[in-house]
Amino acid sequence: MGALDDALATVERIKQETDVRTIEGELLAVSRRFGFKAVGIAIVRSDALVPVFNTGWPENWYGRYVEQHYERVDPIIRRVRNSVRPFLWRDVYPDAAARKRVRALFDDSKQIGLPDGLAIPVHLPASWAGFINFASDRVEIEETTKDLLHLVSLYALGRIVELNPGDYGMAPAAGAAGGGRRERLTPREIECLRWAADGKTSWEIAQILEISQHTADWYLTSAARKLKVVNRIQAVAEAFRRGIIS
Repeated sequence: MGALDDALATVERIKQETDVRTIEGELLAVSRRFGFKAVGIAIVRSDALVPVFNTGWPENWYGRYVEQHYERVDPIIRRVRNSVRPFLWRDVYPDAAARKRVRALFDDSKQIGLPDGLAIPVHLPASWAGFINFASDRVEIEETTKDLLHLVSLYALGRIVELNPGDYGMAPAAGAAGGGRRERLTPREIECLRWAADGKTSWEIAQILEISQHTADWYLTSAARKLKVVNRIQAVAEAFRRGIIS
């Protein structure tokens, strides 16, 4: 089977799939097929960067990314908002490398062995942008391969959001199953809420979970936003009310 036939077969499986984990597995298999070491999906909302899944990055990478507020300076995110075509990371870094914070982000990427990658924008409802990152130490890729990855990525992220729109703050399509669903809390957000309900401070939660205090605060703030309350005390109360924690 040629590369095009393989990509089309992957798309057909994704279109019929109802399990998000299986779709992520399809995407991971495609990334491995073309020699990438890591793959990740995120959605750029007006108020937050929402990770969907990441495989191949160090476990603490996203926590550091958030802690350093890299989403505010990341040139990949800026390009994703205004592009419809796949692009290499190294195509956007030179123009932004004069900025100290961008250099720090790039240096951190090099330290974890993933300094290069391919970003594929996927534009979504509500004027939000999603993107899929295929990362490695050095990316050498033909245009036809970019097009195949673009095709698979469009269907993969589109299907993930279609299956669980509430997870990403979107209203389900008319007639779709699960209408009116609330945003689901991530396991980490629930874990932080449980410890907060136990009276732990952000610093104590950070020590228990082996994350930074800033990251603990971020999880609690995200949980409060999803629960449509304004602080952690209300978030804990609402989580109890909904049976999320007990």
